[in-house]
Amino acid sequence: MDNLTYKYNSGNQLKTVTDAGTTEGFKQGSGDYLYDANGNMTVDPNKGDSYGYTLYLITLCLDQLSYFH
Repeated sequence: MDNLTYKYNSGNQLKTVTDAGTTEGFKQGSGDYLYDANGNMTVDPNKGDSYGYTLYLITLCLDQLSYFH
């Protein structure tokens, strides 16, 4: 069972998520969530993904070479 703790930067940006529960379920990575100057998330340490954004703010998942919006 998950027992998640969320920490935020000043404002509403997620900084870290830690799990004090069992090893099943949530996959905890290392490091902080990172954001660009516009507030868009660029790194998700728990998924190991990096993100970029097009001119039209369509999200690009750079690690998996796919895109979605």
